[in-house]
Amino acid sequence: MESNSSSVVFRGQPREYPSPLLPSVYRSCLYFDDIIHYDGPLRLRQIGTTFRVQSMNFSAKYFGRSGNPEKALNEYKALLYVKAHVRNALGYPLAEALFQQAGVTSEGLDVTTSPQIALFFACFDWGGNGYVKKHSKEPSVIYKWDLSESKVRTIDDLHSMDFYSTPQLIPTISLLKSIVPCETVEECFHSVDSYAEAINWGPYFDLSDVRKGRPLHLLRLPKAALQTSRVTKQHALLMFPDMILTKAWLDEYKLREATAPIASNSPLPLIEDMAENPKCTKYCFTPDYDILEAKFGLTEESGKEIFPEHDVVQFLIGGWIRRFLRNFFAGTIPLEMNTPFGLQIMDIWDEINGNGGIRWFL
Repeated sequence: MESNSSSVVFRGQPREYPSPLLPSVYRSCLYFDDIIHYDGPLRLRQIGTTFRVQSMNFSAKYFGRSGNPEKALNEYKALLYVKAHVRNALGYPLAEALFQQAGVTSEGLDVTTSPQIALFFACFDWGGNGYVKKHSKEPSVIYKWDLSESKVRTIDDLHSMDFYSTPQLIPTISLLKSIVPCETVEECFHSVDSYAEAINWGPYFDLSDVRKGRPLHLLRLPKAALQTSRVTKQHALLMFPDMILTKAWLDEYKLREATAPIASNSPLPLIEDMAENPKCTKYCFTPDYDILEAKFGLTEESGKEIFPEHDVVQFLIGGWIRRFLRNFFAGTIPLEMNTPFGLQIMDIWDEINGNGGIRWFL
């Protein structure tokens, strides 16, 4: 049941969640009910036509449901700060792809080239210790996007790409497969240290210079680890929403790598509802588990193959992230960012990851 075109991607969900359909990092926001239809020049990626307006930022909604607002604020700042470091080191598209695989919220939506993988995630739900038949009586849903071919094929295409030039689709599986293979975990981590040295990571790191071309060819991944990883099993890609950048949005997220080429004067950010993209088709259905097993071989046990419990690539990516966080106050963040000095960031980061974020390697 594989798609013959890499530009056709799918996403399966056990139910249709309240709109808009967005990547994980944006789901903690609140949105106005108003729907904005726009196909003009202020769109970042020139692909979306239906946008929703954020009525509250990430932190406000998160803090509102937290029993300890001060702790929530510190966690929020630490997470932004960690992500900023990793983006500065590896570049926006690769960093976001790694965040997704490491269990950290990312700005891209998980999609797959395999309709069978999407079908599994539409019919089975996470039960705490594995995937089980969904209990909800709501219809399952599969989204299908028929997109243009991605401009990105290998890691070599990412050398000078940033937030503003990242295309709609990043083929995570192709990127990781294009990293030079090695035999051992030690070689993998040594390659990250060599990369950090090459970009002068530390007090004299120059972001504007590194943005001209990152030496990503220095990175290595163990061959055996990738073959058994979730990104391979799930034929994973990352799809980014279109957005209309605003002055308010840019003021809050100065951790971006460059000055935006476009921005509107709207006081609030506008994010694309990805389910309403002109290239998207939605299928709603009620699963028949007998047919799923007989025709597609999909059962609860399939989850162990599609979503292996221990993913070595997750472990390695976590090690990469930690290596770039060794010197938090080494001048690697643009000065205009509101740096959370005084926070015990590594302690906060480890606690966040121990509470359902990155679990196995930090």
